[in-house]
Amino acid sequence: MSIVGGKAASLIRLTQAGLNVPDGFVLPVDFFTDWVRTLSSSQQWQHLCNTNPADLNDFTQSCERLKEVASNLNYTSHQLESVQQAASCLPDNLYAVRSSSPEEDLTDSSFAGLYETRLNTSDTQLADAIQFCFLSCLDARVFIYKHKQNLPMTFPRIAVVVQLQVNSEVSGVLFSLNPLNNDYDEAVINATFGLGEALVSGEITPDSWTVNKTTNEVINFTLGTKGGTQSETACLSTQEIEQLVAAALTIEQFYSEPVDIEWAYAQGKMFLLQARPITTYIPLPPEMMTAPGEPRILYMDESLADGITISGPVTQLSNDFLMYLIDKLVRFIDPNMSIYQEAKTGLMYCSGVRLYLNISVLMSWVNPSLLEPAKRPIDTTYADIIATCDFTPYEPQHKSSIWQKMKLLPFLFKFIWQLRVFLFAMLKAMFRLSSFQEKYERELASFDAFLRQPVPSMLFTDLLMHYYIPMTDVTQRTTGPALTLYVYRGTEFLKKIIDEKSNRQAELSEAILSGSDDIVMEMGMLLYEMSTLLPAAEFNDLDNMAQRILDRTIDPEFLRAWDHFQYRFGCRGPLEMELARPKYAEEPMLVLMQLSTIVKGGQKFDPRVNHQKLKENRHQAYEELLKILPKRKQKKLATAYTNICALERSREIPKDHIVTIQKRIREYLLDQAKTWVREDRLNSVEQIFELTVMELDQAQRQPAFDLLATLDSRDPYFERARRVRHFPHAIDSRGRILRPKTENVPGQLVGVPVSSGIATGPVKVLNDPFEKDVEEGDILVAHTTDPGWTPLFINAAAVLLEVGGELQHGALVAREYGKPCIAGIVNVTSSLEDGQLVEVDGNSGKVTLLPAES
Repeated sequence: MSIVGGKAASLIRLTQAGLNVPDGFVLPVDFFTDWVRTLSSSQQWQHLCNTNPADLNDFTQSCERLKEVASNLNYTSHQLESVQQAASCLPDNLYAVRSSSPEEDLTDSSFAGLYETRLNTSDTQLADAIQFCFLSCLDARVFIYKHKQNLPMTFPRIAVVVQLQVNSEVSGVLFSLNPLNNDYDEAVINATFGLGEALVSGEITPDSWTVNKTTNEVINFTLGTKGGTQSETACLSTQEIEQLVAAALTIEQFYSEPVDIEWAYAQGKMFLLQARPITTYIPLPPEMMTAPGEPRILYMDESLADGITISGPVTQLSNDFLMYLIDKLVRFIDPNMSIYQEAKTGLMYCSGVRLYLNISVLMSWVNPSLLEPAKRPIDTTYADIIATCDFTPYEPQHKSSIWQKMKLLPFLFKFIWQLRVFLFAMLKAMFRLSSFQEKYERELASFDAFLRQPVPSMLFTDLLMHYYIPMTDVTQRTTGPALTLYVYRGTEFLKKIIDEKSNRQAELSEAILSGSDDIVMEMGMLLYEMSTLLPAAEFNDLDNMAQRILDRTIDPEFLRAWDHFQYRFGCRGPLEMELARPKYAEEPMLVLMQLSTIVKGGQKFDPRVNHQKLKENRHQAYEELLKILPKRKQKKLATAYTNICALERSREIPKDHIVTIQKRIREYLLDQAKTWVREDRLNSVEQIFELTVMELDQAQRQPAFDLLATLDSRDPYFERARRVRHFPHAIDSRGRILRPKTENVPGQLVGVPVSSGIATGPVKVLNDPFEKDVEEGDILVAHTTDPGWTPLFINAAAVLLEVGGELQHGALVAREYGKPCIAGIVNVTSSLEDGQLVEVDGNSGKVTLLPAES
């Protein structure tokens, strides 16, 4: 790969496997050494290195100036001799000359489409074609892609493939999985008459087949226009389709993962022009997969819901310690039961990077529709999948009998008995709220004091129990009953009271839910306050600010606010449920970057002022709604309003406890990891987060336990899963992704309105809160958000989310800031692009694509 590049390496492998590849030769990276040496020492290259890729015009011009210098380079005699000697071994024919980069088709990136190809090249044109392909590695598109992928901006390296050009009657591409639904058992073939360049470049509409790879059944066929060439005739026969699918299966097995293939037919023979692993699919570990043709199993991703709220890969330890705690709880109720079971037969499973619920197993006991009401307030997409998708293909062959269900009764009775403290506390909260609140505040203060004690020295598994047994106790007696009452006798109760068809009642209901003293809101307002305590120019040098904070030489008022913020919220941070992620307290730059984002927005929107206004309007909204509702509903409204106002802080307190404990656990883990690095048991401290709880425990108990060997033995699934940007809500055991059924309206996206209002502005798509700045008036688009995203809401005009619901973080903050917010928009981060102008209607849940401003 490093010598001949991705494309050439693939062709060599296919040839070695005995597949039919056109003859040719490779000019390796070293062939261009003299050119690279000249260019890398040029003024044009130095100027390019000092140009910001974000400035597209200036950066593109710098690249063009470098390419101009490169186009005037001459071949050395050695280069010309090498080309002539290699070409002499081939028949006199036309050539296809293609770029092949060592950076192309890497596991974490794909440069497909960025490098150039020159077809129909004669002997006399060969030198020009080779130089043309070399120049493509200096194109602005390549550097900008590298910048976006966080790849080093070193001088590019390129190789060139020269092959006999296949005079193809039919050519095309094949994906060995269906890229639309990720189904591993479906191949998608696109084909056209003649050469395939127009197809690959998107200039024509090809014929398209979706084929079941197991049975060769054509699931779907669309006749393309093919640029007007024999547009009424399909360009592949049944036999050729079967031959292509068979080749795909062979190559897929050779690569051990799905591939996309470029192919051609000439004189009745199939030629393979390229094959590369598909990097943008959702993988599954082998233990979750069924064989092709077997009954499929459906899994729902539990790492997306409110609490974990992470759409990308999660480290092994972050997931497994949650599984470990759930297992401890189950064993506490019944020592003979365990949550750790095989993926296909157990109810829950940790893949290492995600937590999954086995819906097929669940269906053998209960109807999964029972999950919908509980999921809807926090994740509308999850609830919509349950409500709209056909689960029939995933039903187990043998459902549990009444007798088997009866066997669970002892467990259920034990579970209810263990909940007695929670149930009594619930009753007290319902009928003696003020007395419950007094006890609630005392116990929370006591637990907070416990959490601020130094981390004790003990085994990791003992440390988990040290923290989570008291947390379970305080959750049962205080936060659990408070949160349950807040939701089911507060927010959800309010929704049932009002007339959903009345716009005014809906507005008043939202006003009652706004103006809350939620922990996340307190954090956001403190961040904004800190941003106002220093001149804006101070935030131009964040490194200097960080040092002055460390030296305690920064403005005293700012320092007091900083200390208060760190004391109160040092345990929080972006993607805070991930143990491997640093918290605000250990990485001050996280806070400073978010303060800088607020300052760059001009600080025109003050969340403190808006919050105070909402608090003042809240009671007025309650009084007005009270007058509108009939008498039979007025008492219910009073109950809902009392519970909402009294218990709204409980929404975030359980998570605040968890992240506080996680901060302590992270401190412990980093200390342990540093020891193991010194002892050469780990190569870096970050590796500790890739262990399971039991591996960590075993390593602590057994000094001879080989941690590095354990990590090296991980299934390739882990490496593949780390490429995934966003995992889907529902995926079956053959990779098929299920999405909720929604009405497709051209020029419009639809979701669930969770914060009212209408806003228009340019889209800004973010996959993490530090990916790019959100400027004033931008429409923030994200897969999901957690409290670490809060400062971005200040500048945003509106917020669009794929994962979320009325009680999820994004909806809460948007309501408090008076920003329209729509959640549950399927594929929103891939459907919209930066700069697109949209109108967000937070009243109806519709996003309308607008024409670009002239």
